[in-house]
Amino acid sequence: MEEIKLDNNHDEQPKKNNKNTRIIIAISIMVIIVVLIGVILGVTMDANSDGSGSSGHIGTRYLTYRNYERIQNGMSYSEVVNIFGGNQGVLSTSSGYGGYTLSFYTWSNSSGTICVSVGYENNRVCAKSQYGLR
Repeated sequence: MEEIKLDNNHDEQPKKNNKNTRIIIAISIMVIIVVLIGVILGVTMDANSDGSGSSGHIGTRYLTYRNYERIQNGMSYSEVVNIFGGNQGVLSTSSGYGGYTLSFYTWSNSSGTICVSVGYENNRVCAKSQYGLR
């Protein structure tokens, strides 16, 4: 008689999901920290500013809730820039570990009352946050 082994080895899949969950949580925490630091310190990062203070902060009309909603997980940085009318934002932070590259770009108005932060994992949107959008 042949022995039939009923072994449902589910160990591999949960480990992968657990790792992905930890990465997503870490990214989300980093996005929140970046946004909070900007609010607390009053740091404003106008995507149109060249640092000279002469931009006039015209052209932040792209910072709308409708445009924010158009940003979807999996989009590339250039797709997000297109949604924001070509405004490239400011690279807030970037790091890499174990084959993953995490980076965060921020778009805000001159007064810092409106801000969008987008997190990228391996150059694809994986998280986003905003405050002040209408």
